[in-house]
This record gives sequence, structure tokens and C-alpha cells, in this order.
Amino acid sequence: MSFEISWYIPERVIFVRITGELDINAVEEMAKAAREEIEIGIAPIHILLDDTKGGRPPISLNQLKSRLEIAKNPSLGWIIGIGETDPVAKFLIPLLMNIMNISFTRVASIEDALKFLVKHDMSLEEYVS
Repeated sequence: MSFEISWYIPERVIFVRITGELDINAVEEMAKAAREEIEIGIAPIHILLDDTKGGRPPISLNQLKSRLEIAKNPSLGWIIGIGETDPVAKFLIPLLMNIMNISFTRVASIEDALKFLVKHDMSLEEYVS
């Protein structure tokens, strides 16, 4: 169970890859790492979330909500899930994002994610061909 965070488009789009199940402490660590990147980026900062190899997220919405401080950052743009994921995650993630008032969608591929981003944030057009 791990995660990787890197810039997909420097200072604009963060790429997060989750492998295996994350416990609530790992979710908090991942959110903290993403928040640190958001703070140095140029708003709005979007997140591409590849959780296709991730497992079930922690079930408690209250625990998840209290640990995901990135929602409070006004520089956060869209979070875009990429590909198929665990059925529980497929249900819980959009529900949690809705409760936290975070813009979220899920698309089939990284190419679809980039097309979606350019459609919703024209300032990214120069980075995506």
C-alpha cells in the first residue's frame, strides 16, 4: 500500500498514483503531500488520480473528511479519477468529493483527463497537445 505524487504539468497538474489499500493514516499522509505541492503551484491546481491499482479506501466518511485538508485550499481545481477502480472506491470517492464540495469526475484514460482539463481550464491548453 503506497502512493506516489509528482507534477504532471509543473506547478499546474499533480499526478497521484495509489497502489494497494491505504489505511486512514496513509490517506492523511497523501493529503498532506498533495497540500504541500498545491501550496507551491499556480492556481488552479488540478489532480490526476490513478487509483486503478488501489484497493478499498477506508470506509468511514467522517474519518476521510477530517483527514483531507486539501479541500480547504482555494487553489484546488478539479480532481480527476482515471480508469476503473475498486467498486467501493468508485462509490465512496465521488460521494466524499460531493460532501466536501470538491470538483470531481472520473474518466477512462489519461488522455481523456487532459481533454477534460483543457475544456474546463483553458490556461492548460498550451501544455496539452
